[in-house]
Amino acid sequence: MATIRGHFHGPRSFFKEGTHNGQHLFLCLFTLGLWTPIWFLSAVFNAFQPFHCHGCGRRKWR
Repeated sequence: MATIRGHFHGPRSFFKEGTHNGQHLFLCLFTLGLWTPIWFLSAVFNAFQPFHCHGCGRRKWR
């Protein structure tokens, strides 16, 4: 293992010390919670929209 100035510091942590990991996780989950219903409603709305058939030109449902 690498030593720095003769001292063994152990394996590096994935997270830096002093960063706000809990706040960042909360903010990410909060924004995901806001966007999830919007994505779901837009998918449901788009699923029931009629479209024009390129072959016959009539309006059809998906």
